[in-house]
Amino acid sequence: MSDAYEQAFLAAIDDMNAGQLHAPEHYLRTVPAARHEEFTRRLATLMAVRGPAADAEPTSEAFEAALGAVAAVRASAGQAGILPGALRQMRKARGIRPRDVVDTLAAEYELGPEGREALREHYHQLESGELVGAMVSKRVLRSLATYFQEQAEDFFAGVRAMRPAAGEQPKLRLTPAMGRGAGDDPGRGRGERQEPRTVGPHPDAELVRRLFTGGPDA
Repeated sequence: MSDAYEQAFLAAIDDMNAGQLHAPEHYLRTVPAARHEEFTRRLATLMAVRGPAADAEPTSEAFEAALGAVAAVRASAGQAGILPGALRQMRKARGIRPRDVVDTLAAEYELGPEGREALREHYHQLESGELVGAMVSKRVLRSLATYFQEQAEDFFAGVRAMRPAAGEQPKLRLTPAMGRGAGDDPGRGRGERQEPRTVGPHPDAELVRRLFTGGPDA
């Protein structure tokens, strides 16, 4: 059975779905005092993703704080939607470090050192709003939603909040392959033909790249 905190949060979700969300105090009555701030921040994050009811009013200090957090998340919206701000709010509410998220995802996808480093960089880019939200895969969004114990659909909505402009393509940083010029081929003139050697990304690093920049179905 869920503890009092989770039961209160589920009740808030039910009320939100019904368009009857109360001020946080209504739910905090059954939540341990030590988790009041966490509850308010978590509720604010959910409100930021789904949007508060049209008739919502700041009837209490806690609700004002929740709406303030909503405003902060929405103000940070960019090409990755509102998800970057929401992720930061959820981590802050739960006392989670970025490395904790990376550790969990690295274990889930069985990443080695190269993949883990790529994951650390891409997750930082996601939280910083540097990635194009529409290009983040649903697969990794589901993983993040599971980790934060939220609904995957809310995460999908978070990155869909702002899409690239029509005709705009996401800019990916590519490193051109370095090959020898025709005059530099030591095999020429001796009847030898040498194929240029190309070194591709490590498979784990390539997996991470696809998860964060390969599109929703990657």
